[in-house]
Amino acid sequence: MDSTEKQNEFLSLFDTHADELFSHCFSRIPDPAEAQELVEKTFKRGWDEIVEGKQLQIAEFYRLLDELVNARIGARGLSLPALFSYFSGRMRSSS
Repeated sequence: MDSTEKQNEFLSLFDTHADELFSHCFSRIPDPAEAQELVEKTFKRGWDEIVEGKQLQIAEFYRLLDELVNARIGARGLSLPALFSYFSGRMRSSS
């Protein structure tokens, strides 16, 4: 596969799936700027793998994104109760 084909494959995946990857990430990282950053890193890692010759499907992008999200959550020590408290506080303040 030449570089133009790789670029077209990548752009097609980005155009088709960027919004759904952001939504998936935002459901776990409730900060839009942080979710956007992780999606950007996911596409960067995906591009790097495509350049290395790997054929990536959307499932691999989800895997890459989940690795980044899990690392971010782990680095913060966020647990399900902490996330619940965060969302509960946001819901009360928006009422």
